[in-house]
Amino acid sequence: MEDENPRLLCRNCHATLPDQARFCPQCSQKNHDGRLSFGEMVSEAMGTLFNLDNRIFSTLRAIVVPGKLTTEYFEGKHIRYYHPLRLFLFTGLALISILTVRYRQGEGFEQMEKISKSMQTENQDRKTFERQDSLRAAFVMAQNNPDAKSAVDSFAAQLGILNYKNTDTDSSSFGINAFGGNIKGVKVASKDLFELSTDDLLEKYKVEGFWNRLFVSRTMRAMKGMNEFLLSMFGNAIWMLLVLMPLMALVLKLLYIRKPFLYYEHFVFNLHLHAAMFLLLFLTLVFTKSPPSWLIVTSVAIAAVYPFMAMRRVYKQGFWKTSLKYFIISISYSVLASLSILILAIISFAIF
Repeated sequence: MEDENPRLLCRNCHATLPDQARFCPQCSQKNHDGRLSFGEMVSEAMGTLFNLDNRIFSTLRAIVVPGKLTTEYFEGKHIRYYHPLRLFLFTGLALISILTVRYRQGEGFEQMEKISKSMQTENQDRKTFERQDSLRAAFVMAQNNPDAKSAVDSFAAQLGILNYKNTDTDSSSFGINAFGGNIKGVKVASKDLFELSTDDLLEKYKVEGFWNRLFVSRTMRAMKGMNEFLLSMFGNAIWMLLVLMPLMALVLKLLYIRKPFLYYEHFVFNLHLHAAMFLLLFLTLVFTKSPPSWLIVTSVAIAAVYPFMAMRRVYKQGFWKTSLKYFIISISYSVLASLSILILAIISFAIF
């Protein structure tokens, strides 16, 4: 292949080039012999960069108008805009990133951290108490003097550990009853929660059965790191939404069964619609961790009106027909989204 005239075959995809062609008609690469000067390399890099920027601006301009990006995509205008799936993933990941940042900055994250630290501190205090109690017993025995016990107790009282509560009776209760069958509750002492490994704890409390052991082990991890569990759910949310897209496309296909739209076109409409909602929520949260009331109200209003206007533009039906189908879609979406969130929580819990 290297011996052939570089101007007859594309160096990138090996497609046959027309005479005097400057660019490959298949992959759009410039027709050259594979060697670039420094100036040509810089020019090519800048061209690629500004072409990417143009696609970003073109996509943002179109997505602001409800339904415009979808209608233009259906008209065959693909190159000037981001691919629908890539746009969905990009905006979805951007939204999840800002949600993660805002959650870490919020009071909920701090409260979870305080609870976790409190439980760990309590466990350390218990260890200190046990060591002090052992030391007191050894000291009294060594001195063989009852007054020694009073002296040690006085010293312990100054440290604030004399009347420490025994954590053997201060237990965390795991009620395992989600999978039916012969399942019993498991009551786990706080000290075991922090000191024993998962396998040792399951063995000590004689937890039997695959589902029981899975539930108890995941509950242990969630109790030790609730924030990490919630953040893992944020990370998995984009895939849950991606699974939701073909289901909503099916709902649209049934509602517009008489319209000459293919199934994948309903899928594209859903991707564009969700990308717009992701972008709206991202812009609402990106500039401040506590958006003002007027901004929240405005965002909610846009989120309510935008899908309706997009449906009218894309499917070209009247106000009342679109209103009825918008209502049906809203109910369907609420049901499917609720099921998806439940499945997301179960999967996140299982793999945490």
